[in-house]
Amino acid sequence: MEEKRKHARYPTRLRVWCEGGDITLFGRVGNLGVGGLFVHTATPFSHGARARVRLKDDRTGGEVHAQATVVWVRRQKSSLPPGMGLQFESGGDQLAEEIRQLLRAEHGNKPGLR
Repeated sequence: MEEKRKHARYPTRLRVWCEGGDITLFGRVGNLGVGGLFVHTATPFSHGARARVRLKDDRTGGEVHAQATVVWVRRQKSSLPPGMGLQFESGGDQLAEEIRQLLRAEHGNKPGLR
């Protein structure tokens, strides 16, 4: 499968709340970058659904709020973990810096996080 991401992704164990329509789910983030994230969940939202996302780092108290769109879904039938890929809709430089701060707290100053 060809990589279509514009931004690097980093593994993380952050928690995430996703709210879409009348549904709220809580899960773990599998990977995160300034362009989006993967959420581990057995009950993903539908492809194309919009979600309000809140990322939280319990160690530092850091928190990020963003709007995102579900761009792909993986069901439990796959050999890979179920979940959904979300792309951030907007937020620009401010959102990108907030995400980098969360990632720096976990990974240090790796290239791309400075």
